[in-house]
Amino acid sequence: MFIEVIRLIIMLVFTFIGSQVYSFFIPFIGSFYQGIWGRILIILLFTGVGFVLGGILGRKLTFLVSWLENLLSEVPSIDLIVGIVGLLIGLVIASIISFPFLITLEEHGRFYTFLSFFLFGSFGLFIALHKRKELKVILSPGEEDKLFNSSYLSEKILDTSAIIDGRIVDLCRTNFLEGRLNVPYFVLKELQSIADSKDSSKRNRGKRGLEVLEDLRSDPRIKLKVIEKDYSEIPDVDTKIVTLAKEIKAKIITTDFNLTKIAQLQGVKVLNLNDLSNALKPIALPGEELKLQVIREGKEDGQGVGYLDDGTMVVVEDGEKFIGKEIKVSVTGTIQTSAGRIIFTRPQEGAK
Repeated sequence: MFIEVIRLIIMLVFTFIGSQVYSFFIPFIGSFYQGIWGRILIILLFTGVGFVLGGILGRKLTFLVSWLENLLSEVPSIDLIVGIVGLLIGLVIASIISFPFLITLEEHGRFYTFLSFFLFGSFGLFIALHKRKELKVILSPGEEDKLFNSSYLSEKILDTSAIIDGRIVDLCRTNFLEGRLNVPYFVLKELQSIADSKDSSKRNRGKRGLEVLEDLRSDPRIKLKVIEKDYSEIPDVDTKIVTLAKEIKAKIITTDFNLTKIAQLQGVKVLNLNDLSNALKPIALPGEELKLQVIREGKEDGQGVGYLDDGTMVVVEDGEKFIGKEIKVSVTGTIQTSAGRIIFTRPQEGAK
């Protein structure tokens, strides 16, 4: 619709130009073109040119308007207000300073006036945007507490693995994670493609991710925003996420080990849910007593392996003979690996 309106306007303008061109050149053209048919021919020619140029210009303007809408949608309203206020203050100062130039310098007064408006307007806009955090407090007193809360100011991007994982919902509801969560459009497309997969396992994971997003969206305590940017020139989703995080200065929430390393190498902060889970697991001290069921043999001869309720692996020295039994063990040590914490134990005396 927008393209058709632009095309119609350009056609009307070129139709008018065609009639004026005909009137201007009528003394110089042959007698054949001086009648009504000549006028109609010239006007139709210019109208056709307007039709073609109107379509091209309409498509260009549609792209420009869409780009401006996306740009403005990502800029907070308070930042726009602060920028406009700074610009207006700069222009007012410029008008006061340039007034004497118009009176005393008649020949060059307009140049100095223009220069004053440009410099002071730009300076006012720059200062306002540079000090926008402090100005937000003045324009909106309720922002004062948020100004000094760095976690509030930090944007966060959810990747596909963190959404499918599902723990992000409980984490947000416990108020440990503050600020706005952003879901890129290309992550939504990836989730949709997984949910439409022919593989039942992938399809279930994709549907699980969409359900998690619905839980996040429906919770009034959680701020969730979909970012429309796609970066179609970048084929890899992980690279798109890192690029977006660098652009909007956001942290990435993920469970993907490879994405974590790639982002960290490029200076992007990452909140890995697996790292958080491992950090919150209780520490088993040497000599501490545990009770667990040995479920399988370990890698070394005679070893048995069991698991705590939180999934932590427990290696039992000389525990192979207790497979299928629940026994008491004593902790001898722990190690931390990329896959999580491993606890080493030995059966207590009298274990059967």
